[in-house]
Amino acid sequence: MSFGPRGYGCARASCFRVVLDSNCFRGATTAELSAVCRRGFLLSISIEALREVWAQSIREQRFSLLATRVRQLGPLVDPMAPVAFTGNALLTSLGLGTTEQNRTNASFRSRITDAWTTLVAQGVGQADWRAIGEELAAELNEDENNWKSQVDEFISINRARTPANAKVVNSQRFVRRASEIVFRKLANTGVDVKPGVGQRVNASLKFVIGKVMNAHHEMPARNDWVDGRLLQHIAWPSFLMTNDFRLIEAVDRSRSMQAQWIRTPRELAETRVAHCEPWGRPARAVASRFRRDPPHLLRADQERWRAAVASASG
Repeated sequence: MSFGPRGYGCARASCFRVVLDSNCFRGATTAELSAVCRRGFLLSISIEALREVWAQSIREQRFSLLATRVRQLGPLVDPMAPVAFTGNALLTSLGLGTTEQNRTNASFRSRITDAWTTLVAQGVGQADWRAIGEELAAELNEDENNWKSQVDEFISINRARTPANAKVVNSQRFVRRASEIVFRKLANTGVDVKPGVGQRVNASLKFVIGKVMNAHHEMPARNDWVDGRLLQHIAWPSFLMTNDFRLIEAVDRSRSMQAQWIRTPRELAETRVAHCEPWGRPARAVASRFRRDPPHLLRADQERWRAAVASASG
């Protein structure tokens, strides 16, 4: 398989990368992931999933929670790109940002990839496990606080929807500008959002904008900012593998053209999926034809498939 200029794991106009979200990193069996690999997909672990599980292992004082999972998934994950990035590290890998930002984040991506390789090969000492886990836990707390501040800001914007400015607030120009603001904050980056980037992060933008714009009706949950970052992986480009049916429903409601790239393990292992790029004209064509099963059927099919895979693997 050749890797074209559209990103590692993606020949021109062909996407074969799958990123595991937090739920799949924790709970997908090796038999399930092997079934997905047999379809020709390359697997990577979301950095959001890795840091959540690592931080959880520190909070619960369970080193085995991380170590066991890494040993199980190590042979299945693509050794060239075992970890998928979000935020600044993702954007600079797409050619955005200054020379200094690109260099800094290239170094960060290299360190994380090397750390995963070390984890798989020989594990990590208790001291390093604790130090890294505490750092990741601090990052999670900081991100949660940033998300709360962001939501508060957009609640204020919503409350300003007076008859005098309603036309401006509800205009497409306002929504596009709001999308850029949200993406900058969600990614924790000063990288410029260039024309065309909005299409590559379409699912993430639509999901987060929907949450913050409706915050005066339903306060976004703590996990919503994590979901928004997980959806950024599609811009790599990749499919996002998830068992979070709440997230799937939210993306489907948002009418994002990238809904086809958020899939359950069964869908990736059994159903036909489009391998085109998840943006531009190809994605819009796929979106016009894509119809997902109702959530209750999707969940039932996932459970049936999972039981069948477990039975077949003994």
